[in-house]
Amino acid sequence: MESGNRTTLARIRDRHWIARWLL
Repeated sequence: MESGNRTTLARIRDRHWIARWLL
């Protein structure tokens, strides 16, 4: 369960970072 949560958090963080970079 923790592994899945960690993956989701990592994906959200990655997307947020990419969005900031694009902006």
